[in-house]
Amino acid sequence: MTGQEIKAVVLDTIPLRKAGRFQEALTLVENALARDPEVPTLLSLKGAILDDLGRYEEALALHEAALEHAPRIAEYVHHAALQTAVIWHHKGNALYSLQRYPEALASYEQAIRFDPDDPMYWKNKSNALHVLRRYAEAIEALRRAGELAPDDPQVWLRLSVAYHDAKQFQEALAAAEHALSLASGDEQVAETWWR
Repeated sequence: MTGQEIKAVVLDTIPLRKAGRFQEALTLVENALARDPEVPTLLSLKGAILDDLGRYEEALALHEAALEHAPRIAEYVHHAALQTAVIWHHKGNALYSLQRYPEALASYEQAIRFDPDDPMYWKNKSNALHVLRRYAEAIEALRRAGELAPDDPQVWLRLSVAYHDAKQFQEALAAAEHALSLASGDEQVAETWWR
């Protein structure tokens, strides 16, 4: 498959996944993989869709297969490191869903190694650290996410929770107030806040 064909499959799955039409997205990716079963991007995308469906063990196996074939990424994209980071991130998500937090953390750290400028990787690293009760490190990861995405209310909300759990209540309050000031209409932040 060409890089353009792979990109088209990826782009075609985005609205399907957002609409919760996971089976259609899965069929689309499986049809592409029937043409070339070792495309790392598509293997990992299939894994992400299986993760959406709660099929975490299968998802993890696909992300691992994608990483085995990662050297092929350079055949179809110019920024192979960024795509490799995405695959590590997806693997981390599957491991996190399986409650294998130390392994998820290691995967998020690999994603950051390949792309240190994506705030999502830092946020997910902080989630794994938080579950492991490594609050100071979770706070540091969220601070980095905040540097990369200063207007993301989710970063500041998560930072508030991490400060709270680290018993740094003044900092927790300040981060929560900042999250709310940024949220203005962000229903996800409001919903999370009131849980």
